[in-house]
Amino acid sequence: MSFTLPRLTALVIALALPLSACGQGESPATKAVSGTPVATVNGSPVTDKDLEEYMQFMQNARQGQPVDRETALNELIDREVLRQAAEKAGIQDRDEVVRFVERQRTNVMVNTLVQEKVQGTTFTDEQVKAEFERQVAEAGGQYKARHILVETEDAAKAAIEALNGGADFAELAKEKSTGPSAPKGGDLGWFVADSMVPPFAQALKALEVGKYTTAPVQTQFGWHVILLEETRPLEPPPFEAVKDQVRQQMLQKSLQDYLEGLKTEAKIELK
Repeated sequence: MSFTLPRLTALVIALALPLSACGQGESPATKAVSGTPVATVNGSPVTDKDLEEYMQFMQNARQGQPVDRETALNELIDREVLRQAAEKAGIQDRDEVVRFVERQRTNVMVNTLVQEKVQGTTFTDEQVKAEFERQVAEAGGQYKARHILVETEDAAKAAIEALNGGADFAELAKEKSTGPSAPKGGDLGWFVADSMVPPFAQALKALEVGKYTTAPVQTQFGWHVILLEETRPLEPPPFEAVKDQVRQQMLQKSLQDYLEGLKTEAKIELK
């Protein structure tokens, strides 16, 4: 059984710099001091908090390799010297810089909000088990089918007429089908119906075993004639093997529902 994560808006923004580094863009007069200064540059402090967070950021960027404290401090001092030179040149007032800083500010705010929502959302094992059982029930069984794929509706109708006249489905698929399964007589093997595109899945579910569609089925791939050969119950994986994955699905859906709720309350105008 396959559990497919729902498509979600990209809520969590991967930031290029640690939060402490964002403060390096502020002027000495307005820069918030967090922690104890370990150095100053023209009166602007570089704090132990800045250093700690910068070292952690660099260690993560280097995949866990240790970062030398003195080297990191020198890099922060270099950054502050360059920041002050950039500010003296008025770079902070350029339109592109102002827009970029605002995007970074938005990223930090969104990231923080999402992280807090994630940390505040929990599901009991009973809730996760109930969701697992719902997915198992919804998935239904497995199907074994063949199909004949052609380019036009008329060609599909002609194939149905041939089948009505006694033609063998597999041989007709080898002769007429344009799909990749044609050399195998249109054999699609075993699959879950909903893994197919909706029109195909709907037509398949309506068939009796041993029957084929008496009207052409159109999808984005062309026109199909479908034969249902067998069905069997779906064997789900052990709950313990997919428990964490199901929990993650539930968390993502919770975030998506939260976002959709905000959008419903918001006044959104496209211009």
